[in-house]
Amino acid sequence: MEPSLAPYVIGMVLGFAVGTFGHVIKSRTLILTGISIIFVVAVLLPLLRVGDPG
Repeated sequence: MEPSLAPYVIGMVLGFAVGTFGHVIKSRTLILTGISIIFVVAVLLPLLRVGDPG
């Protein structure tokens, strides 16, 4: 059974939205938060799902 892509898509969109908003208002904290969200979704979520049987 294939894993659902919805959490990945939502997380990536959220990360890009936060990062873009951070660029617009010139907030390094928001830019870093957006990058961190993208990192967690792209790298850590798949690693955490490796042992998940479903």
